[in-house]
Amino acid sequence: MSNSFSELLIKHENPKLIALLDDMVAKSSIFDFVKIEQNTTGYVVEASNFFYIHTGASYTKIYLNNDLLVEDLTCECLAFHKNGICLHTIILFGIALLKIKNSVFLSEKHKYEEFVERRKNSIALTALTDSLKKNNLFYNSIHLVPVIEELDYKYELSLRIGYDKYYVVKNINEFLINIDNNIECSYGKKLSFVHSYECLDQTSKELYSFLVNIKTDDVEKSIKIKKSHVLSILELYKNQVIFFKTKKEDKAKEKLIKEIKDINIVLDSKKLYISHELNRLLLGVNNAYFFDDENIYYYQYKSIIENKILDVLFTLNGELNIESLSDEFISNLLPMIKNSIMIKEDFYDKYPIPNVGIDTFLYYENQEIILEYKLSCDEKEKNSPYINQEIENYINVIESYDFKLNSEKKYCIKGIDEQYKFLTSDLSNIKSLGNIYFDESMNKIKIKKTSKTSIRVSYNVGLLDFKFENSKLTQQDIIEMLKAYHQKKKFVKLNDDSILEIDEAEAKEINDFMEDFNISLNDLENDISKPLNYILKIINANDENVIVDDKVYEMMEDIRNYSNSNYM
Repeated sequence: MSNSFSELLIKHENPKLIALLDDMVAKSSIFDFVKIEQNTTGYVVEASNFFYIHTGASYTKIYLNNDLLVEDLTCECLAFHKNGICLHTIILFGIALLKIKNSVFLSEKHKYEEFVERRKNSIALTALTDSLKKNNLFYNSIHLVPVIEELDYKYELSLRIGYDKYYVVKNINEFLINIDNNIECSYGKKLSFVHSYECLDQTSKELYSFLVNIKTDDVEKSIKIKKSHVLSILELYKNQVIFFKTKKEDKAKEKLIKEIKDINIVLDSKKLYISHELNRLLLGVNNAYFFDDENIYYYQYKSIIENKILDVLFTLNGELNIESLSDEFISNLLPMIKNSIMIKEDFYDKYPIPNVGIDTFLYYENQEIILEYKLSCDEKEKNSPYINQEIENYINVIESYDFKLNSEKKYCIKGIDEQYKFLTSDLSNIKSLGNIYFDESMNKIKIKKTSKTSIRVSYNVGLLDFKFENSKLTQQDIIEMLKAYHQKKKFVKLNDDSILEIDEAEAKEINDFMEDFNISLNDLENDISKPLNYILKIINANDENVIVDDKVYEMMEDIRNYSNSNYM
């Protein structure tokens, strides 16, 4: 074996070891921790009773040669039987060196401390190096700039690269290969760097991932892309510069993508039009992009219907003339768009619009949310095309909230998921058409959120009693929640008709605890008792939701203290 003291310290590094060794060294002048017997080959070192009292060991012995290296060691602790070395044998070695030759003990301990310091600095050095390698600033934040050219019914994408001056990427596939393989490559005379994902700034990293997904094997200087790809790039480069060439422009121009908020769809007595005069329009899901000679403006829709209106208006060079189509416009289109546009007073002066409101009445019956509506307008206007379109528009709105006609020809919501969605929805679309009235019965169907369920454990004459408690849920509610979790449901209707949203993480935590402690759903309906040995599971569980009474806590502390008394 022939190991030095510092070698054993490094081999069996343990935070408890050094603390305990230092404590025993400090007390070595008071307590005789070792029995040392010298012979021709070296030293036989055996632990004394004081050693056992301070370490919790039962029998520890080592053999040192004349060079004060350990030749053999033994201990009756579990760690020694598993690993052939333990905390007790190393401490006995250190105390023996202290007694035989103090200078050797101090030298060996100093070697170990130097090792720890070197390793700490090495770890810090590696971490700092890795951090700098991943820090874009270290590489001057290499930036990719997309160049988009609009062609007939399609687009082409090429790239420029740099950080203070931009160079053309001549082959996109080759560029992607260089990134994947950390290959050094030059652009012009002044830009040369080892390509890697880490050297790109955040936006460029996202563009790189985008390119990987859309590239083909034959890609060289440019990639043919779709309108959806263009919209993705515009979204990615908001508030940044790209190069863009429309069909009307001679070459790609550097354009800043910046937000514009004051765009409106306006209706006056003559036309429906866009408030800004802009050259080009691209419509996305959430934003519209307007182009002029200098910039690209992104506009976030105020309502989803603006997307459709802008699309039609742009095909008509920005405006829809209504003078010759006023009756058709007022009867069919106006009721659907009036809440999403700006209407000028001269329109109302020229075209008097019927004053109409549709009030909504909601009540809860037979586990269904039922809706009824009432039209309020002048009697003579009831059958006008405008009113009919308002009603049709209203029906479309309530159907968007999942209301459907039942067998009694009433609009209702039956499903739990749909009811939850309605109860947590913004009802402004319905409110814009009239008042909403809630019957008292609607108070029954409330939304509940899953709160923390605690498990209370108490001692009861040789047994452990388990009780599941929740400040917002009854015992039966907890059972229903877990049943829904097993069925992978997001919501469950409780006995009081309220809807509980299942917190999957919380339900899983309770379910895992029950599985670990062999508790079934049926057990939750009765008193739950388990054998006393389950206290070991509670100690190992380390679950913040478990609350124990004083007796159980006392028993757990006794077990922990017994375990900690053996320094292994």
